[in-house]
Amino acid sequence: MKKIIKSSIYAFLAALTLSGCSKSDLLIDQVFDNVDSESGVVLRTIEAPEDLYNNNEGTNIITLTVEVQEGNGSEYPDFKEVRANIRLYADQDLTEPLTGSGGSELPERVVATYLPADFEIGSNVLPRKTIEIPTSDVVALFPDATIPIPTFIALRFEVEMNDGRVYTNENLGASVTGGTYFDSRFLYKIIFVNN
Repeated sequence: MKKIIKSSIYAFLAALTLSGCSKSDLLIDQVFDNVDSESGVVLRTIEAPEDLYNNNEGTNIITLTVEVQEGNGSEYPDFKEVRANIRLYADQDLTEPLTGSGGSELPERVVATYLPADFEIGSNVLPRKTIEIPTSDVVALFPDATIPIPTFIALRFEVEMNDGRVYTNENLGASVTGGTYFDSRFLYKIIFVNN
């Protein structure tokens, strides 16, 4: 009888051990279950820009560091370019675009384009770039605008792949653009004071 009880206990412990290894409930595993890890692009924020910039003597520079990852990160990403776009708004919710002298809304404009050669291999063995955009360049993009104090800058990135696909904040899920693991915002809101 003791042998039967002992073997039953061992069988129960073995079954418990095997079932414990089947699926994890960790947050990262939930993220990976909902993310296509074989395609798509992540523009990971390594260092975010400051919340506030001004244009005193044209010396302020919007600075951030990003890293490009395609799929699960096992291969070098096959991207054509990364574009930095800027649009100016009157409100922090980015719902009221600034208007030009004619009264029409100012469109989003490309402030810089970065090619793969502009990136260096970072500590994650992925292309990494510190991006610097002088605030004077932002003002120069919108010569017909009256820029109030404060103005809100929407700095939005696009990653264009060599096959023509384009990734940005508008076609990625919240777990990628807002999650703490990927931290791939593609869009940064910046308060701007133009004195």
